[in-house]
Amino acid sequence: MFVKKYFPLCIKFIVIFILGVAYIDVNNFVNANSINQSKKNLLDYKNVNSSDAVYSHKLFSYYLRALHAETNKDFLSAAKFYTESLAIDSANLELIEASFSNLYATGQITTAAEIAQHAESLNLNLIMGVEPALAIATKDADWEAVLALSETAMLEGSSQYIGYLLRAWALYNLEQKSAAISIFENLFKLLEQQGFSDPNFINLFIAQLFILEEEYPQAISHLSKITLNRNSNP
Repeated sequence: MFVKKYFPLCIKFIVIFILGVAYIDVNNFVNANSINQSKKNLLDYKNVNSSDAVYSHKLFSYYLRALHAETNKDFLSAAKFYTESLAIDSANLELIEASFSNLYATGQITTAAEIAQHAESLNLNLIMGVEPALAIATKDADWEAVLALSETAMLEGSSQYIGYLLRAWALYNLEQKSAAISIFENLFKLLEQQGFSDPNFINLFIAQLFILEEEYPQAISHLSKITLNRNSNP
């Protein structure tokens, strides 16, 4: 019962959905944080040895390249140069945030997770900081880790929906079907409370769960809710 023949298809669907949401969120986050040099000074010399001209020069060089790349929406190059800057000034909050957001936006999940872990060691909270580790745990089918990480994600606004979805699938894979359904139902209620235009798509995930269990009448019942909603909207 742990993994049935339909599970790979189900996971593929949910991953496509989550990556789509994550891409939109991350892209908006990066665009919203485009650096305006007149308003924000990214360099904090308190963490750099000012007497070391070589390191100061490297820091300036990497930062200016990162700024130029980000301004031109070349987020891959921006991620590279921000991360190289961070290697010189590792406690700089702005560099940590810029490195993380650009790494995550370009799909460099493992490195982004390392940056998030580094930030956590400095007691810094990054927006969407839990998501790379959550993605890695899901890919590795480490459902206990997903369960733990999803709890953090559910408390953070920007990661909330992904936290609910992956927590539900973690519970299902830990043979807690009823708890998984409850999480999906709670997400439905949350979307309604937040004014989401059409939260009925959550019934699709519940239906997939019942299909995995070969409980087809229940699956059809939830799928019909989506159909009825579509028919009621011109």
